[in-house]
Amino acid sequence: MQKIEFVCSGNMGRSPLAELIARNHIARLDESGRLEATSSGTLVTTLNAWRDGSVPFNPVRAKWLLEQALKAGVYSGDERTLVRSFVRAEAVDITDPAVSAMTLKAQLSFDAEEMENRALVAVKLGLKGGFKAAPEQTVARRDAVVVLGMSSSNTASIREIYAPSKATPVIETLTDYTARAELAQVPDALGLGRDVYMEMAEVLRAETVKAGEKTLTSALRR
Repeated sequence: MQKIEFVCSGNMGRSPLAELIARNHIARLDESGRLEATSSGTLVTTLNAWRDGSVPFNPVRAKWLLEQALKAGVYSGDERTLVRSFVRAEAVDITDPAVSAMTLKAQLSFDAEEMENRALVAVKLGLKGGFKAAPEQTVARRDAVVVLGMSSSNTASIREIYAPSKATPVIETLTDYTARAELAQVPDALGLGRDVYMEMAEVLRAETVKAGEKTLTSALRR
């Protein structure tokens, strides 16, 4: 079976939702079962290592997470005071156990928020089936015919992953593949709240449906 794959960074907020939307839409259009949707993330292995503490967080990402978590009200009173002192520094010292702990708290809070938001969208759109049990790292797949990044940076990473392999899928950014000229990418809503996620989901739904139809048309011609 041929695959259309949707790829973001963490395979948590955007690409799993795109996968579920595409699965539902393709199932309504394709009785032959020739095309199936899947998803992955270019940074899943790295993010998992950060979460379990086997490697330290990237300092730039750590500072961004701390700042967003402060805005989102993730921390208690004493924690807020501590985190404010971290983000005021020119550079975050990720070797500090307190910095690491507060960064991890931010990441896990935003992970949970994304899973809750995507579940709400699935109900709102009447999507059947569930999300995958755990995020998957992007790898070169021989059965992939189209691999679509949510952003240009995702697409660049996908090309690097596929470069050593013999697999030759179409690799593009989703909004380029669907020719949505006014939109460069599907924005990452991590840590930006429910309203921003819902706005992102509307864009994702429209572009995923178009991508599924375009890929299905090509698949049925083969």
